[in-house]
Amino acid sequence: MASSKKERAPEMKAETLMLAYLCVRDVEGLGEKVAILDRFGLADSEIGAVCGVDGKVVRDNRYKHKQRSAKSAGTSR
Repeated sequence: MASSKKERAPEMKAETLMLAYLCVRDVEGLGEKVAILDRFGLADSEIGAVCGVDGKVVRDNRYKHKQRSAKSAGTSR
């Protein structure tokens, strides 16, 4: 099977999205959902489809999460 996200078989993509949805259906907050779904290696648009938001919202959320992580790593010294 190809390692690229874009070259997945359609049935594999459907199964992955279904599993992703099941993993986050009870999770509160978009930020936590994005953090969990990021581990699946999904594209922004795929995460958006699972969460019911636009891919741009997911991208912005990832950026904010990275900034918060960098700040907390810098203050833990």
